[in-house]
Amino acid sequence: MGSGVSLPGGIDNVLSDFKPKEGRYPLKRYKAAHDVSRVVHLKREAVNFDLCVVGTTLEIPLNKIAPTEARSFIVETTHPYHIDVRCLHDDTISDVASQSFHSLATDSRLLIDILRPGITEIQVVIDFDFIDHGGSDVLNPHYHYIPTVLNLRAIYISLDVDSDRDGEIEHNSATKDYWKWGMDGYGPMLAMKTTKTRNLSPISDERVMSNKADGDPKLSDAVVRGVDEKEFTILKIRLIMYDVAPAEYQVCVSVDEDCKQSISIYTYTIEGLLRQMIGPETSETEAVVRWPPPSSNARSEDIIETKLLAQGQQLYDGSTQSKEFVAIKLSLYKKKEVIYEDKIYLRVCPWILPSPLAAPVALYVVDDKSEGVTETTVDDLRNTVEAIGASLVTIPRHKVTSHPEGEVLSAWMACGFTQTTEQTQTMVAVAMHQDEDSKRDLVLGSHLNYFTIGKVWGFDRIMATPPMYPYFPLGALLVSSLTPGGETPGNWKFGDYPVGYLPQSMTHFINSQKVQPIVEVFTDWLANGDIASVVNFVPATGPRGFKAVTPSMYICRDLLLDFRKDGEGFLCEGKTLNGIDASIKVSNILADREFWKMNQHFQSFIDFNRKTLRRQLGLQTDDFIELPALWQRCKGDKMRAVPFFPNMTSMMCLGDNIIIPKPHGPKRKYQTLDRFEKYTSDEFKSNRVTANVQFVDDWQRYFDSRRESRSYRSSLSSHVLVQRRPGSSPAWWEIEMS
Repeated sequence: MGSGVSLPGGIDNVLSDFKPKEGRYPLKRYKAAHDVSRVVHLKREAVNFDLCVVGTTLEIPLNKIAPTEARSFIVETTHPYHIDVRCLHDDTISDVASQSFHSLATDSRLLIDILRPGITEIQVVIDFDFIDHGGSDVLNPHYHYIPTVLNLRAIYISLDVDSDRDGEIEHNSATKDYWKWGMDGYGPMLAMKTTKTRNLSPISDERVMSNKADGDPKLSDAVVRGVDEKEFTILKIRLIMYDVAPAEYQVCVSVDEDCKQSISIYTYTIEGLLRQMIGPETSETEAVVRWPPPSSNARSEDIIETKLLAQGQQLYDGSTQSKEFVAIKLSLYKKKEVIYEDKIYLRVCPWILPSPLAAPVALYVVDDKSEGVTETTVDDLRNTVEAIGASLVTIPRHKVTSHPEGEVLSAWMACGFTQTTEQTQTMVAVAMHQDEDSKRDLVLGSHLNYFTIGKVWGFDRIMATPPMYPYFPLGALLVSSLTPGGETPGNWKFGDYPVGYLPQSMTHFINSQKVQPIVEVFTDWLANGDIASVVNFVPATGPRGFKAVTPSMYICRDLLLDFRKDGEGFLCEGKTLNGIDASIKVSNILADREFWKMNQHFQSFIDFNRKTLRRQLGLQTDDFIELPALWQRCKGDKMRAVPFFPNMTSMMCLGDNIIIPKPHGPKRKYQTLDRFEKYTSDEFKSNRVTANVQFVDDWQRYFDSRRESRSYRSSLSSHVLVQRRPGSSPAWWEIEMS
């Protein structure tokens, strides 16, 4: 079961308070992480036995074993350095000197503090006399009773975990059931499940636990048959015991009934296989841990360690079915009575959405060959990401056709991450569509970890900002809202089917993660409610390290007016929509007063959001870059807007490159860039944007030829799902929170 681990300097490193000082037993008893006072009822004039744990106190009512005529008592013990005997009388505690009589009252109780484990049994002899000797050690020879004997076997046992977050498992830490945020904080955390442990079978029989198979030198302590222990929270049951425990005593590990769906606890069999003791697959909330063999060398003072591995099965989403903290108990039973209990609290790791400026690891896009869509966009993206060491993965269409959002991956999936002191791992959030879809995982590949949130949608209505110190060290989350900050633009009337909001279950989920504060953005005026359509971020030299990008119809109008001074031109030249030429003269656009009035109406919402970002995030006017954009009413919903040409705000930052949808603005024959592209490049340069600009022709994916109107999910960032590398600092538990 367990392996003996000899501590440097021997047992006194763990039990330093037990050490005798100058030949006398310590008067101050050891303070364990979980002190337990237990009442023990002894049989009068008999030999009794009890198994006790270091750090606990046995409370013996003397009136239960004292003869009626008794007026004083005397206590003798064989191991004065292992226990401390005191007497409680009239709420006053006094030391009980060995071999001296002490006055006995009806409420007198003997308190035995267990100070250190005993190599042999500790014998406590309690005798009485009918005379109150007042401290004399003279026993009345005529009224001497048969003494009551208590034989104690003192053991040390604890359930331990890394509670100070330094990667080492402390011995009986006083902070293992507490949580404190910050750099000087403490408290253990629960690692989340991975695809590798998804299908581990439950334990079928009671096996002795071991961290490696007996006699197999090929199995290391860290990885056993393909299981990486860094993917778990490691627990250790530590035990000091020098003899076999009686059969009536059992050690069990348990969780509360409402936590069994939130955690799995695994153990190693003697073959080195990982098996589930507690969790959803076993439906068990308590499991027996077999006693290990006692120490073979009574002088070695070894601590026997039993390793358990724990993993969270559910992220905390604010519902009663999920848990923010999971308690694991270690219980010592005498028959069916709990005589000792140790407990740890594990905080479920939050799901964190990385910054849109974080380095990409992989890009995922649906393979559109079957629909006849050009491969130009995919080829451009592949060349870009491969140049920076990332990869582009095309997903077969049949894997996404059953979902209503289909190829709009970012609408129903998002790549975030969870983090422990040992490992940071990608966690893909997947929105379910139908109840019978128990799993919609592995869409992006079996190498990733997945979790589902339920019948929700709208991951493209959430965006993380870059880190902003000191208030948003992991960034803030921009989320679509109908009434950001309790406000709504005065000229907006809600339709019958609001789109610029998140489902309640999604809102509860992101609020429950806590480490990325929520900032609401008004997007109900958009047909798709996409955050990237109204704000995005690019890396830039300066105090903040980034610039916020927003669309502007005023910039676009000024550029068109300036372009017309040198002659006529076309927007969207050479492009078609539903088989019809989509090009339009610049002069015709400028002459359409209703068109510009409509754009001013939509621009007011963009200006409203910019004020919200300045107020909530502390951004200044020079932190923004405005890019040309135009809007038109959605054919299916006249209240809401869709881009008139591909919206450049819905860009993607991929390492040192910024991928921007080609706007197809007006240009002269001798020009390489159109007027909108030229303006964007110049603005980025003047604002010291530290990335190369690359315009990608995404017209066919942007304006879906399979629909009668322009696509509701029209942004480039909606069709491409980016897996980004998590930031290294700070860790989420280091954030100062009230």
